[in-house]
Amino acid sequence: SAGSHLSKYNDLIQIKNCKEINVMTLTINDFFEFLKIDRIDYLKMDCEGAELDIFQNIETSNLNKIKKISLEFHSNEIKEKIIEVLTNNGFTIKKTFYLHNSTEVGMIFAHKI
Repeated sequence: SAGSHLSKYNDLIQIKNCKEINVMTLTINDFFEFLKIDRIDYLKMDCEGAELDIFQNIETSNLNKIKKISLEFHSNEIKEKIIEVLTNNGFTIKKTFYLHNSTEVGMIFAHKI
């Protein structure tokens, strides 16, 4: 989850006096419903470790409303699972690459034909 990802990050950079702040969130499915979205031409996602949660829970009907997508991933396991969800829903993976000499964090670019 995003919380565990940020905790690992804080440990890595040795932040000692962090303050936890609770914020209201909504699911991607709620986002589509609340804003009555019927089409997204390009969706850019950078959700700091929550990308797998999003792709495991997005409804197929909402995924079908997206034409192009780019997103950051935070592990190779997450990358492979997201690619599987995307390709199973008609997306073509155009490009993947790693960021900042990482072997875990990178980007996926995909689109529907």
